[in-house]
Amino acid sequence: MLPSLQLSGGLGLGLWVVIGRAVDRSSVGLIAVGLWVFLGTSKASGFGSNLYTRFCQNPDNPASEIYTETRPLFSANLNRLGHKTDKFIDSTLKYNNICKIKKSSVAIRPQPIPRWALKDIKIDINLKNHIDKKNTPRRLMKQVTENYIENTYWDGRKVYTDASKQNEKLGIGIFEEDTNKKQNFRLNDNLLITTGELVAVRKVLENEISKNTEHESPLVICTDSLGACKALVSGKYTNKARPDIIVDILNLNNNLKIKGLEIKIVWIPSHVDILGNEIADQQANEGRSKEEIDIDVKLGYSEIKQVVEQEISEKIYQNQYEKNQNYYVVKFRKIFPSIKTKINLDKDQYLMNRLRARACKINHYNEDIYCRICREKLDYKHVVKKCVRFEKERSVLERELLKENLKFNITNILLPSLEKDTRKAVLNFIKKIDSVFPV
Repeated sequence: MLPSLQLSGGLGLGLWVVIGRAVDRSSVGLIAVGLWVFLGTSKASGFGSNLYTRFCQNPDNPASEIYTETRPLFSANLNRLGHKTDKFIDSTLKYNNICKIKKSSVAIRPQPIPRWALKDIKIDINLKNHIDKKNTPRRLMKQVTENYIENTYWDGRKVYTDASKQNEKLGIGIFEEDTNKKQNFRLNDNLLITTGELVAVRKVLENEISKNTEHESPLVICTDSLGACKALVSGKYTNKARPDIIVDILNLNNNLKIKGLEIKIVWIPSHVDILGNEIADQQANEGRSKEEIDIDVKLGYSEIKQVVEQEISEKIYQNQYEKNQNYYVVKFRKIFPSIKTKINLDKDQYLMNRLRARACKINHYNEDIYCRICREKLDYKHVVKKCVRFEKERSVLERELLKENLKFNITNILLPSLEKDTRKAVLNFIKKIDSVFPV
């Protein structure tokens, strides 16, 4: 079973998995219809936006002409394929317009370049083998890194780069150690942090090209982005690694090597008080705070996909989720007001999710069945709130809830944001109930 499920990605399927086995077929049908209907159109449009991005990245693809912002010439041809295809493309363009995505904002995917046509760029990630960021003390990481850089690249000119992102705004910073030169730049919004790190490396190489001076010592670029280093060392032009920027870096490296300058890119750990890295980080923060865009960087496939999914999730899924009046959706919405909330689907959470949807087996007992001890009608409200069989576990749970200033009620014990000890008490309580009255 999946460890977790995000509501925005598959609420209907998720609730089927969570509560489907506990209810009759008619109830399962209501869940599926009530939830899946409002997800279908948006999901299809997200899929269409992915196709749109791929076509825009490759202008030679004939399908790229179909996905235009104004496409009156193609209506007749599309009708031959069927009305649904025409409607699908219109829907895709509609959602692209909501997300403010146009062809002009998409980065063109470069043509494949034979590896033998370019000289290799030297990437050093050896520090990763000596440093475990989770377990190594910060002071020791700093000492190991500084000793490694000093002993290995004692003859090199060090340049530190970094990127900073907050609220979709992205900035990069560059610090040249030998000249004490500092630079910062603001990039386009909605770019991945790895893209910013790659752009920073490219900018350093562009600076070297513009100098038109000969250097005997190698240029050592220190970056704290392991993802950028791996993208460059693999030589694989994947969508996530921004192949257009990687090709630019390889071409610049090729031109500098022809001039006799050797380039080395070294990974270093971040935020361990290495002076050059801290200055580059400060510059990146300043660049991010700028109002004007300094370097225009088009969006790649992964970035556009992220924008589309975020817009669809926040503006479309959430709106339809809040308006949906299906019985089970209404119950779930009280516990999970946002579709961004992740629902755990592990064995323990399985019981809680059934209670959250009010789809537990207790609710399907005959109306004439009463609790043998309490002599009250047997339903989930009785066993959770009143039944004396579970008084001990209920008392423990009440004490844990009081620590969080919460009252004992069904809504509070099913909150996904409870502290660890409280969640443990809730699980023990529900497991005890399940051992007597299957949930």
